[in-house]
Amino acid sequence: MKRKEVLAYLADFDLEVQRVGDVLLEGKQHAVYHYGDDQIIKVPKRSLYMKLYGAIDYDAVLRDVTLLQTHLSEFVVPTQVLQSRRNPDQYVILQAYLPDAIYITGDRFPAIREDFARIVAVNRHFIEQHRLSIDFFGNIGFRRSILASLLRRREMALLNNLLLVERDGRAHIKITDVNLSELRLWWNADVKLFHWIVDSAVFTITQLLIRDHFGIDG
Repeated sequence: MKRKEVLAYLADFDLEVQRVGDVLLEGKQHAVYHYGDDQIIKVPKRSLYMKLYGAIDYDAVLRDVTLLQTHLSEFVVPTQVLQSRRNPDQYVILQAYLPDAIYITGDRFPAIREDFARIVAVNRHFIEQHRLSIDFFGNIGFRRSILASLLRRREMALLNNLLLVERDGRAHIKITDVNLSELRLWWNADVKLFHWIVDSAVFTITQLLIRDHFGIDG
C-alpha cells in the first residue's frame, strides 16, 4: 500500500494520523510504521500473499491478543487493537516501540532459555485448548533457521517474532507478533486453503526447529 492509501485506511480509526511516521519494516501480513516517538502501528497489507491467505479480521486479532495478555502478560509488548469505525472487521495494532530490542539468535539463546521454555509450555496449552500457536520464528527467522539446520550451524538460528531486551541487567523476551497461527486438523470452507496449508506447514516445521536448535519440545 502506498502511503496515501495507508493514511486513508487509518482515517477510519481513533488515531492522530499526523503521528504516523516512516515504515519501520514489512512482514507478510503487516506493514509497520513509527507512530509518534514511543509506539509503532501495524497496518494489514493488501498484497497478493494476503489475497491468497485471506484477510484477518478484528475479532480474530482481539482473540489472539487477549489470550496472550491473559497467559503471557509479562512477555507481551504492550499492545492495543483498534477497530475501524466504518468497517467492524478492519483493525490496526498499536504497540510500544522498543528501540533497544534485538533478534534472538542461537548464541544469545542461553540468556533467555528459561523464559523461552515457559513461553513454549504456555503455547502447548494454546495448542491443546484452542488449536492456536505462537509464530516463534517470523518470516526471516524461519528461513534462516531452516538453513541453520541444514548446515548444522545452530548459532545461525534466529527468532525475529520474539525479541531480546536488557532490563535491570537481565535479558528478557518480548513477544511482538500477536497473530496466532490457526491449527485445523482438516481444511474446511471457513478458511482459505492457502491459509490452512501455510499455518499447518509453518507450525510443523517450527516444532522441529525448536527441538533442533533449542533442545525443547514445542
